[in-house]
Amino acid sequence: MNSHFRLRCHFSKIPLTNHKQTMNRIPLIIIVLLLCATTLCAQEGNVKLNVKKTWIETPMGKPVIDRGSDGSWDFTAVDNPYVFVENSRYYCFFEAQDTKESNWHERIGLAISEDGVHWQKQANNPIVDVGVSGSWDGAVAKLPAAVIKHDSRYYLFYSGRDVHDTEMTSKNIGVVIATELTGQWIKSARNPLLQGREDKWDTHVTTMPTNIFKRDDRFWLGYRGMQGLYFKQGLGVASSDNLLEWQRETDESPAISIKEEIASMAIAKVGNAYIGISQPLKIENRRYWNSADLLNWTKGSPVLFKSSGKVDTISNPFLVRGQWNVLYEQDDRIYRAVLSDN
Repeated sequence: MNSHFRLRCHFSKIPLTNHKQTMNRIPLIIIVLLLCATTLCAQEGNVKLNVKKTWIETPMGKPVIDRGSDGSWDFTAVDNPYVFVENSRYYCFFEAQDTKESNWHERIGLAISEDGVHWQKQANNPIVDVGVSGSWDGAVAKLPAAVIKHDSRYYLFYSGRDVHDTEMTSKNIGVVIATELTGQWIKSARNPLLQGREDKWDTHVTTMPTNIFKRDDRFWLGYRGMQGLYFKQGLGVASSDNLLEWQRETDESPAISIKEEIASMAIAKVGNAYIGISQPLKIENRRYWNSADLLNWTKGSPVLFKSSGKVDTISNPFLVRGQWNVLYEQDDRIYRAVLSDN
């Protein structure tokens, strides 16, 4: 455990001299255990993300989630990871491509970890499939993100494309809903919930690796807006009171200008503020961004990364036993990095 967050829970100081006293002390021991666990959670929630440190691939040169066998739904690529943490268990939602042929599809899968290092793909993958031909997600269902539990149900947001042709395609955002993180995930009849607009800055919209944030009794979602497919890209923000009807908070202009070409953005809440990692194609152009309200952002320092290959999409930062971790796409596989001293 990180030395800054070492807990001192000395059970040896609780005298247990006979059976009756032992029984009387059991509730006290339980209370102490709960207090220790609560303290650790509170401390982890306040761990600073030191932008001067380096994200180091761990283990170096070895993916933590690999591609599937020949002919499988995830044979060609596994990428675009997003991580949701619940009860000290880590859920990596990812997209995968089946084939390189013209009729390829991308679908969403799930891998689970107890330690953030060893991941097990679920037997019921893919958990989200493409829609019927011609539907808004008939070609691809990808970019899983923004999982949240609300009223005993889980909501998972994702991006869909109707056709493969990049000149004709439309990219929009929808949601699937389940009572368990492992599924069964059901597509909302209201999909797509957030659509691109031909006459605005966000002709195409996609999800990105960020959580849903709760502020002022509303849910807040960051999304990637593009005037063209993968160019003139800015940060969009929408809010909702029910997770199904969304209001654009960046109607006329993005929260981060398209001039910045941030591409996707991985966002995490750190303390009472938000920190983002922009993801343009060149790793040397990636920057930290800071915000107090998700709408106004300040450009920060470069993102330092040490890896065995070319880093592509990075997940939302998440804590594992007091250390910041990310998963990321590299060579069509998913790797792990830990924020460490240079």
